[in-house]
Amino acid sequence: MSKLDDCRAALLDPNVQAFLRVIRNGESSQDVTAYWWLYGSTVDKPILATGLADHPRVKTYEKYDGQFIKNGKLDYTTAAGAYQIVASTWDTTVQSAVRLPDFSPESQDLAAVYLLIFRRALDHVLAGRFEQACIACRQEWVSMPGANVGDQPTKSAASAL
Repeated sequence: MSKLDDCRAALLDPNVQAFLRVIRNGESSQDVTAYWWLYGSTVDKPILATGLADHPRVKTYEKYDGQFIKNGKLDYTTAAGAYQIVASTWDTTVQSAVRLPDFSPESQDLAAVYLLIFRRALDHVLAGRFEQACIACRQEWVSMPGANVGDQPTKSAASAL
C-alpha cells in the first residue's frame, strides 16, 4: 500500500474527518470556498486563489504588526487552502511523499491527512486521543490549542473539542 493509499484509507475514518474539521475551524472555515482561501481571508472577506491546478504560491506580506519580519528582513507567507498549507510544505513534505495531481479540495484533504502522518498525529486521531493529536500538530497548524507561533490566534482546547 502506498502513502497515498494510506491517506485515502485514513480519510474514511470518522475521527479523521472530525479532526480535519477542527483544523479547518482554526485555519479557515467549514465553507467549501475555504479550499480557495489565501492567507488573510476571513468568512466576511475571503481572498480567493484564481485556480487550484497547483498550490497558488501567492506571497502575502504582513501589513500591520511586523510578524513577517525575520532577522530585519521583510518576509511573507504562502499559506493557502482550507488547511493553510504553505508552498514549501506542499512541495517538500507533501508532494515528495504523495504526489498529488493538483491543489483541489480532494488533494488538500489528502495532504492534511499526510501531514497528520508526518507529524505523528494520525494514530492519536484514529484512537480518539484528541489532546495528544493537537499537541502533535502544533508546529503544523498554529491555530491548534497550545501552539505558540508569532501572534497567530489559537483555539482553546474546549473550543477545538
